[in-house]
Amino acid sequence: NRFNIVDIRGNIETRLKRLNDGDYDALILAEAGLVRLGYADVIRSLLEPPEFLPAVAQGAIGIEIREDDTATADVIAAINDEPTFAAITAERAFLRKLQGGCLAPIAAIGNVDDAGKLRLCGRILTVDGGQMLEGDLVGETENADGLGIGLAEILLERGADEIVKEIRGEFNKH
Repeated sequence: NRFNIVDIRGNIETRLKRLNDGDYDALILAEAGLVRLGYADVIRSLLEPPEFLPAVAQGAIGIEIREDDTATADVIAAINDEPTFAAITAERAFLRKLQGGCLAPIAAIGNVDDAGKLRLCGRILTVDGGQMLEGDLVGETENADGLGIGLAEILLERGADEIVKEIRGEFNKH
């Protein structure tokens, strides 16, 4: 079975009404927003790894400072979460090596286990979702950038370069 995925506009109440009226069979909405607005009871399932991977660096909070501002860098270093930083570094390296942008159907998630090992799972799909390439690698957090690049190279060897060309062609049409 294939899904017919369409955009829906409106606030949460409007969207839920359209679902209840039978206009749609399902909605995909942000859990955080539903919970914050008091609609946690309408959530029927979550789209979670490994079936669904998030966009690269999804949910990470970053602080941007001037490159030469060492005083601020020293202050904010205390709030940096090293495992999250390693995971995001690997994810971003994966995306960069695949030359994907913010609209490309490329997903990745990095996690550091209790032993301090970083596992990166990555995925690239064709625009229509008909083809998917995925893989994962485990390595040291100190080599997060190399881990992301390595996983991208594995997928490129499997044909991800053709998917990237297709993605660029699709987005250049619009």
